[in-house]
Amino acid sequence: LPDLVLLDWNMPLMNGEQVLKELKSKLNTKNIPVIIVSAIAQDADIEKAIELGALDYIKKPIKKIDLKARIHTALLLR
Repeated sequence: LPDLVLLDWNMPLMNGEQVLKELKSKLNTKNIPVIIVSAIAQDADIEKAIELGALDYIKKPIKKIDLKARIHTALLLR
């Protein structure tokens, strides 16, 4: 299993909300930290992601240093 999941909120077939719900509903994946990475950053989407169990929400375009810092923090919290 992965130590961390970077998940886009807007994807074809299954969107990020559906994938996040699936991850958090399974016993073996519910504790894996999930960071949403998306160009969509409306308050309602961010709130929904956090309510569903995402650890963080990063808006694209992403600065490499910001991504590294958030991944580092997520892995420390794990």
